Amino acid sequence: SDAQMVTSSPQSSDFCQSAMNTDLPLISVVVPLYNEEQELTNLLDSLMALNWPPDRLEILGVDNNSTDQSLSILQTYPITVLQEPIPGPYAARNTAIRQAKGEFIALTDADCIVSPNWLLELWQAFDQPQVGAVGGSLVPRTITNYVNYFEGCVFKSPNHSRGTARIQPYLVTANVMYRKAVFDELG
Repeated sequence: SDAQMVTSSPQSSDFCQSAMNTDLPLISVVVPLYNEEQELTNLLDSLMALNWPPDRLEILGVDNNSTDQSLSILQTYPITVLQEPIPGPYAARNTAIRQAKGEFIALTDADCIVSPNWLLELWQAFDQPQVGAVGGSLVPRTITNYVNYFEGCVFKSPNHSRGTARIQPYLVTANVMYRKAVFDELG
């Protein structure tokens, strides 16, 4: 599949610099994957370049029985590598979420590339205690088919998921952050 660029709303560099000088929470980043050897290095390299203190970051890569070199690639990075035999990204995400130590859990996909301020931009939106989840935009790197076109038109907007009378609001699991307490409360 064509990789997606994960973005959030742009922020001033002054905010980013001042936020880096405060006590930041531990964030667990969860990446489910199955046969993603072609894209995985791009994502992992972007995660290694995050503008977030390494001692406040936990990255959990969950291999979902890949038959390519995905698991071997995961094992070359300084991350927690998990395996989930039950097929499907939901099972892989749930395995990692149960293991996650962070106060916040960020989700992305193996075919994404995150921007350096990805975590900072999502985390800053948790400005009220009742905010349980925050999602960002997806920007396709290329548009080669109708799925990419749809993603480029719909998911690029930060207001893409407000919902209607027929469609409930939603967040895209390739670019979302939750309070861990949401999972603890809902199971």
